[in-house]
Amino acid sequence: MEQFGLNLWQLLWQAVAFGLLVFLLVNFLFRPFLKTLDKRSAKLQEGFDNAEELKQQLARTEGEFDRRMAEAEKRSQAVLAQATEIGEKAREETLAEAREEAARLIEGAREEIASEREQAMADVREQVADLSVLIAQQLIGKTLDEKTHRRLIQEFIAEVGDLG
Repeated sequence: MEQFGLNLWQLLWQAVAFGLLVFLLVNFLFRPFLKTLDKRSAKLQEGFDNAEELKQQLARTEGEFDRRMAEAEKRSQAVLAQATEIGEKAREETLAEAREEAARLIEGAREEIASEREQAMADVREQVADLSVLIAQQLIGKTLDEKTHRRLIQEFIAEVGDLG
């Protein structure tokens, strides 16, 4: 091989050195580098898996949130309807009480009017009786005794009362 300008021992040492270099590079550089790449790849995959899991959890949480919001909306509508119903009942009760009070006031006024009418009628009868006595005295020209006088008034009032 020397004809070609190659030294066999030198070639052998270069091959051993190259083999040793490859062995050292593979064991101390490439394998740790590949392990580091594998760890990073695993971490990235774990991150992607975690992100996917978080995405699914977020979707579930959003679904639960939407369900709870719909539920809360239904409850608020029910509470609002109940409050409206209670308000309507209270309004109706208040109106009924006001109507009853108005009816009582009207009935009291009617009774008072009837009482005042009776009093007025009694006053009118008394005045009619007094006027009758005066007219009778002037017509007859004499004074009647009290007993006869009262009897005549009572008869006159009875006749006037039958006419009214």
